[in-house]
Amino acid sequence: MRFDSFSRQCRTAVTAFVLLAATSGAASAQSTLLDYGVDLTTNYVSRGVDYFTGVQDKDGAEHVAFNVAPAVQPALTLYGPGGLSFGLWGSFALTDRGEDEGALKELDEVDYTFAWDWSNRLGAFTVGLANYATVPQRGGASEVFMTWAPTILPALAPSVSHYSDIASAAAYTSVGIGGGEDISWSASLGLGTKGVQDVTASLGLGIGDSMSAALNVAYRPTPAAVGPYDSEGKYITGKGDVADYPPAIFWLTFSYGGSVTE
Repeated sequence: MRFDSFSRQCRTAVTAFVLLAATSGAASAQSTLLDYGVDLTTNYVSRGVDYFTGVQDKDGAEHVAFNVAPAVQPALTLYGPGGLSFGLWGSFALTDRGEDEGALKELDEVDYTFAWDWSNRLGAFTVGLANYATVPQRGGASEVFMTWAPTILPALAPSVSHYSDIASAAAYTSVGIGGGEDISWSASLGLGTKGVQDVTASLGLGIGDSMSAALNVAYRPTPAAVGPYDSEGKYITGKGDVADYPPAIFWLTFSYGGSVTE
């Protein structure tokens, strides 16, 4: 069994491909009761956004391409009749958990996803509702989403996903491909309200039936879409200096997961 983790977040305009395990499990949902898993990641990145740059800001350092600010991200998807599913996804920082303002623990979150899967000759479809909320309730966001995995080019497993924020005009569309077994790969192009938001790729290695490790990279051609950056990629560091944003960021993910079947 290959456990695919989609981490995400929308927090007012960004997202985390929250737990679309419902999509990857559409074909086997009739016999699968639940999917479970947990990621250990060196940084919380979603849709090209590095959510943990606050660590560098507090130290007065510049934002770097490989930010080491690990988090644990558990996931659980329960499958019901007729292609319905309910998903939980969480992210909890493992460092900077003090009581000072701006600590990474303030970004802890638990997300909820309700989804419905079906398929026909055109491919597999998922529609649903996702709610993203920080644990210390400072607010949250909700999106409706739809994913289509067409039947064409099965070796590349193409998919198109669209997310729309309920309370604003923010939207995000991802077009992706992927493949491989013991050595897997994926690539996606993300379009946000400000243009091309990210080009993200991953190269993974399976370890047995339930574990994997992956190297991930996100190229961010539109700096204003992915952080506190202006259109030229400039920002003010914690020391008050003007610096350039890293156009590409890297992180590692170590995953464990499995399924419970009837």
